Amino acid sequence: MQSGRLSWLLHQLAAWFDWILIDSSPVLPLADASVWARLSDGVLLVEREGTIEKRGLEHGLQALEGSKLLGVVHNSCTPSGHSNYYQRYGAPAIQSQV
Repeated sequence: MQSGRLSWLLHQLAAWFDWILIDSSPVLPLADASVWARLSDGVLLVEREGTIEKRGLEHGLQALEGSKLLGVVHNSCTPSGHSNYYQRYGAPAIQSQV
């Protein structure tokens, strides 16, 4: 993965596409994610609630240090008491007259 061929391939693909998304392995157990991070323009970190402790997430962020962190996706989160907030946002829906 660390060969120049992969870097060359990504450079060629970037000429054809506006976005190239790479779904890589988890950050902590393998070095693959940090290699992908070095080859990419940015990183979107995805984590699942209940599968990693704060310390593990901090270690993952350290492994990606030097990369451009675009954001974090928090998957499978437990709804809180404010889960219906979006339903009260904005004007109410128009009811169909049919």
